[in-house]
Amino acid sequence: MAPLIRELKKIKELEVVCISTQQHSSLLSEALDAVSIETDLEVPEPDRSSIQALVSSISLALEVPISTSDLVVVQGDTISAFAGALAAFLQKVPVAHLEAGLRTSDLHQPHPEEGLRRAITHLSSLHLAPTPGSKENLESEGVAADTIVVTGNTSIDAIKDQLRKSSQSLNDSPHITRPYCVLTVHRRENWGARMDGIARSVERLAQIFPQVDFICPLHPNPIVRESFASLPAHTNLKIVDPIPHDDFVHLLSGSQVILTDSGGIQEEVTVLGVPVVILREETERPEVITAGLGFIAGTNETQILEISTRILQERLEGKFAVPSSFPFGDGSAGLNAACAISQFLEIA
Repeated sequence: MAPLIRELKKIKELEVVCISTQQHSSLLSEALDAVSIETDLEVPEPDRSSIQALVSSISLALEVPISTSDLVVVQGDTISAFAGALAAFLQKVPVAHLEAGLRTSDLHQPHPEEGLRRAITHLSSLHLAPTPGSKENLESEGVAADTIVVTGNTSIDAIKDQLRKSSQSLNDSPHITRPYCVLTVHRRENWGARMDGIARSVERLAQIFPQVDFICPLHPNPIVRESFASLPAHTNLKIVDPIPHDDFVHLLSGSQVILTDSGGIQEEVTVLGVPVVILREETERPEVITAGLGFIAGTNETQILEISTRILQERLEGKFAVPSSFPFGDGSAGLNAACAISQFLEIA
């Protein structure tokens, strides 16, 4: 959201209020500092006992601040985005959906994100689609073409900006001594047995490639951490705490292969030029596969090992041809989205 926030704040006719719903509060402060954004208002700590309780508590907390708005902008497919869109819709405040139109073929892949983003579409008045494919998805569902603007994805703006500003040397990282791969996992759909299988897969890869380090910055969620807690120790399997954003971007950029269930990383590899093994059954970002950098492995251990081994071997031997394709935009998505919002609000 940071690239859009910065562009909106340049429009003198607009007052921009940034609301944080405090998801992963332990990581929030560092992340906001990294992109030089301060939130003007914070939602009280919501009830996290269930998805239903979370939607309810966030929506209620947003009721008052949203009531005086002329437009509410939500991003992506999170519970926070849906709760914000719902709170705005119920008060007849228009909603602009940043990163609109991402779709898989299955309502439950990923869960609950696929259902949430489809619901946000029907609550939104302005659809800021990252790619032409996303626009086509929206139009196929009956969304009026004149309410859709293809902007590119702001994640590309953000990572390009981070790479430009950062003075961190990859070689100075305490985690880096030789070739390495990075694994990140967090999605709710993978909790439990699937996460256990992913953990066993990376442990097996560490055995197959003793000359390669496997760095796993673990999400703070205890359910995720539990799956990795009982893995056998290997000197080249490094289970670490979350890494500061600036360092993490550079960690990704030097990786031989990235294994992840993250959506944003699938976009970022098109800038970093690093192949990504997608630990999900489907992706709403088929552009990364078309670009030749994304490979769906699902959560089946045999498939993860087969695909990861093949790509990593090619990388180590210098046989993997990194394509130069930028399907998620050229880094001007924040400006494009701000212009669309300005036109929607009829600001000259």
